[in-house]
Amino acid sequence: MEKRIEDALKGKPSPSPETSSMAPNENLNKEASVARTAARQVYAAAVKDILNSAQSDIEVVDRVASLDRSIGALAPIQVYRTALRVGAINRYRSESSYLSACADALGRHPVQSEADALVRVGRILNLAGGGSATRIDKPARSQR
Repeated sequence: MEKRIEDALKGKPSPSPETSSMAPNENLNKEASVARTAARQVYAAAVKDILNSAQSDIEVVDRVASLDRSIGALAPIQVYRTALRVGAINRYRSESSYLSACADALGRHPVQSEADALVRVGRILNLAGGGSATRIDKPARSQR
């Protein structure tokens, strides 16, 4: 068997590094990129549904926290409450001043995963149009 394989390979050029299996597998990279894009789109659609149906910023943040937990984001609930207390990110000069206000509210500097969650929730609060823990400006849905 080995002899037949050796004979079959005789005279054939070796594959170049670009085409050999040693080169990065572009298909896997492309599939991973497509999967990440699809996951972002599903998350964005879920957030849009939350924003369309929530009656307050408190409800928005609670439901986003539940959504995040369901996809494996492990930020503590205190982080979500801090984002709610600090408000929407557009109320601040920059992302860093927003995170500074969050650090003051938390009583410590957030670790990177917490900072990411704070920014994400702060941006969602932008879309909700507020960021105040007491804002309830959507009319109650009528019973049909």
